[in-house]
Amino acid sequence: MNNNKLKIIQVIHNTYKDRAYEFFKQKKNSNLSEEGKWKEMIYCILAGTQVPVEIARRAQLAILEYKDGNGYIWNIDRLSNKSEEDFKQLEKILRNAGYRYPKTKAKCIMNAAEFFVKNYNGSINEFLASQPDAKLLRSTLIRNIKGIGIKIATHWLRNIGYPLGTIDIHVKRLLEWTGLVELENWPNTMTDKLFIFLERKIEDLARDARLEVNILQYELWLYGRNFCSKNKCKECRAKNFCMKGRKNVLIK
Repeated sequence: MNNNKLKIIQVIHNTYKDRAYEFFKQKKNSNLSEEGKWKEMIYCILAGTQVPVEIARRAQLAILEYKDGNGYIWNIDRLSNKSEEDFKQLEKILRNAGYRYPKTKAKCIMNAAEFFVKNYNGSINEFLASQPDAKLLRSTLIRNIKGIGIKIATHWLRNIGYPLGTIDIHVKRLLEWTGLVELENWPNTMTDKLFIFLERKIEDLARDARLEVNILQYELWLYGRNFCSKNKCKECRAKNFCMKGRKNVLIK
């Protein structure tokens, strides 16, 4: 790693290291129950496609609170049956929460419930114990649950304590603009192929900077979201090492 890249990573790490270490300490020691892990899956599905956190959390809470004569609708066994009545109720809840395509999310939640019930007796822990490697667990989810891609699967595994990090447009923008990763020949949209490419590049950066990869990924996400995506080059502590930052500051 060249000296310029190392300085950029040091700035990013020093800005958010306390927050990152605390975040993953909480995830590691959360000791979520199986119900808690399933509820977190529901949230990650809801938050999977550029949906504001506020809407995803509001929708999750509405699903968790809904109860009728058959009990709570979020129950994994109940959802695995994929009844038309429950599907319509989920769709209604999501539409009221502000989703543009509530049917897609409702189907995905039911598909996930069906997967765990049919293959692992409804036990999240049985699924997690089936494979010690987080990336292989992720691949299993992507292959077998329609509607779950690499971002949702990674987000969920990270949120229940696995050493993975989410990679989105905020991270891509930061890596590209700072020159930490060369992305000239890649598309602007975040594809699964690009996700894996960036994940490997971040693993290399973390190794060279002697940082935990999940910590660095989280710090990159925070920094990209709070600075790069908001064009706050003037306030950015890495602007003197970043081509985009130097250009923006000079223009302004």
